[in-house]
Amino acid sequence: MMLSGVGTIGIYNYSTKIGILSTKNVTDEEFIKFCNDELQVDETEVMNGYNQRTKVGHKKILEIWQQFADAGKPKVLSEDPMETVKHSIHISKFREVSTEHYSFVPEPEIGKGGLRILINGKSAGVFSVDDLKIRVDEKTGTRVMISEIVGGAWYDAIPVTDELERGLAEAMDVENVPEEALTGYYIGTHAGTGISYVMRPGDEGRGGKVLLQTQADVEKYNALAKEYYTKYPNLVSRPEFGRIYASFEICGMMERTPTGIVKIGYDNISYNDNYDSKKNWSIMISEATWELLKDWFMENRSSMKESGEVRTWTELLDELGGSYTRIWPEEKLTSSMEYDKAQRKLQKKREERELKERRERKERIEEALEEYVQYRRELRHYYNELGYHKRLSISDPAAVPVGSVKRPPVVSSVYELIMMLGM
Repeated sequence: MMLSGVGTIGIYNYSTKIGILSTKNVTDEEFIKFCNDELQVDETEVMNGYNQRTKVGHKKILEIWQQFADAGKPKVLSEDPMETVKHSIHISKFREVSTEHYSFVPEPEIGKGGLRILINGKSAGVFSVDDLKIRVDEKTGTRVMISEIVGGAWYDAIPVTDELERGLAEAMDVENVPEEALTGYYIGTHAGTGISYVMRPGDEGRGGKVLLQTQADVEKYNALAKEYYTKYPNLVSRPEFGRIYASFEICGMMERTPTGIVKIGYDNISYNDNYDSKKNWSIMISEATWELLKDWFMENRSSMKESGEVRTWTELLDELGGSYTRIWPEEKLTSSMEYDKAQRKLQKKREERELKERRERKERIEEALEEYVQYRRELRHYYNELGYHKRLSISDPAAVPVGSVKRPPVVSSVYELIMMLGM
């Protein structure tokens, strides 16, 4: 199907969610040719991502274009469930704008072009034309801008204020900055400070972006950073490190204890003591174990006690059925090796002492057995003598009386032998 002769010559801005990667100024003929080419998609292109839905989308654009063709002026095409046309964004009209707290600087060499946004003179991120929009979280109402220009593995995010929105609209030369629902990310809240953060599902334990939306948020964030820097000087040596630690805590990757800091990641949980490095410990965990722990955190994290103790974590992981490996830091390893060496030395002494005791016991038993055998001989002799004298006294009353035969005394070794042998 070929479409032609639609509308009059004019300058139009268009961009769709799929298939079109730049904003252009085109004539009617150029635009129609483009759409006709898209409507004649072959099977190879379908396999590469163009489908019937794309074709229908372009056909819809042409229908809308034709409806307004008689006006002879640039159009702002209305939203369609399948395709979205940007609201007349001319990159060539981007200009540098500064407000009290924000600056917007055009970056024409970034992708298709975009803007760098600075907050109080510091760069907060570079936003391509595709990211120059406000994303609204439906659950919390939080409004945020997210730049994925850094490559997708990471992202920049800043909260949207009225001042930022006004300055951005002016820098883009548009009446209103485009808005859309926040998808592919979620908004979380730090229980201790109430500060929000934005995170991608699956990035738990890896990091997110803190959103300082009010002056109160800034003050609480700075107070938290100062606490890290002042309370743990042996672990956090510089104020800027305190801000990094504060960000980690807000995103759920760090906890404070009275004496140290617990770091919680998707593959490792560790503790560093501010006063005694020999108390440091670390645990490596598997991805499956992290998933179990992450689910447990959702309902129970606030109730966790003594997070600085390794047994707290090992008992929890055992209860959850997770797997882990205890890793010793170098100092702890050295201490452990010295301890093991001392334990082996004590064990050797203990074994030597037990061997000596066994030998002495054996010798005492042998001596007692000899004395016991001699005692049995003497006892037998006694009974023999006693019987002889009894018989003799019957036939010869003048013989030696029975009472003159003495019973051999029981030597102490016999009693000792009875005790040692359990007789």
